[in-house]
Amino acid sequence: MPRNMISANHAIFAALDAYCVNRGVAVANAGTARWIATEPTDRKLLKEGHLNSWTSFSISRRLARIDHDNRSLFCTVGLTNVAAPPGFSEIDLNGAILTLLLYELSQQSIVSPLQVKNIVEVSDKASDPTYAGHDFDSIGSLFPIVKVYEKLDVASEETWKVFFLLCLSENRGAHSWMNDHLNNVLESLCVLDIANIPFDTLCRSVFDSDPAALFLALYRCMEAVYAYSSASSLKARLSAPQSWSEIAAILEDELNWHPREESSLTDLMQYALEIDLTRVYEALGEEVPETPSLAQSAGRRIYRLRNILVHYRPTNSRLDYSKVDWNKLCAAMASVVCDMYVGVFAN
Repeated sequence: MPRNMISANHAIFAALDAYCVNRGVAVANAGTARWIATEPTDRKLLKEGHLNSWTSFSISRRLARIDHDNRSLFCTVGLTNVAAPPGFSEIDLNGAILTLLLYELSQQSIVSPLQVKNIVEVSDKASDPTYAGHDFDSIGSLFPIVKVYEKLDVASEETWKVFFLLCLSENRGAHSWMNDHLNNVLESLCVLDIANIPFDTLCRSVFDSDPAALFLALYRCMEAVYAYSSASSLKARLSAPQSWSEIAAILEDELNWHPREESSLTDLMQYALEIDLTRVYEALGEEVPETPSLAQSAGRRIYRLRNILVHYRPTNSRLDYSKVDWNKLCAAMASVVCDMYVGVFAN
């Protein structure tokens, strides 16, 4: 359904009026007809552009995807260190894209109410016969910085993969605990054609100041394929036409069946490279055990660490965060996830 430009602009300026009033600052022209100036060539996008997906990390940090015709626009709100993902081109922000985003995301201003008042009171249709709309740069200055990256014909299932690349790009630099090697390993998850990885889970963990959040997000990627061994075995025995993931979903819906966590994890570790399992122990500052099955031992160790981080027990306080090399641990986990998904979904 086409977007009504008058309604969209009314909603944006009404929200700005309310933002000021709720903070004790009256806006003289509140409620009058005002809008963000747009070029005639851009208005088709404003009317017809489809907000495909969006996510929020905070009130001032968001990602959004807009589709129009065969164009896919990936927009960052409040991210300042982002580079264009591979294959994308950065394009200039304009009044149409800004209006669409502010309206659809109900984006809140980040400046003082006096700054908002000084800009929204500049002019309006009732007081100025020559009024042609507020300059989009002026309105844009009231909100977090917006950047736009464009590519043609991006499949919908690629959306969260692109979001993840944008998050990693923003997170590079001295302000993050993550080093370049870990960033590169995480980016490699996007290079391979693995659409099943839950990138939405990974996105939020990138901005967490607690390194354990990324470890747990990577662990959840493993959880997503816990049912593989059991469901695949059942599929083979029944010669069922459904995929293993469909069978797992049916078992959960109809029988409330869940795979056993520890045994499922150790089964999946068969796909991991020994060097990555070795690095898990090294990152924890522990000796690599002499065992006939490093995959089994490492799987149990990873599961135990997950429980320590998730559940509170008196013995859990023994984990010394400062002695864990989180960059090395998470890089090893990301490599294991990559090998695990290639092994599972290649079958």
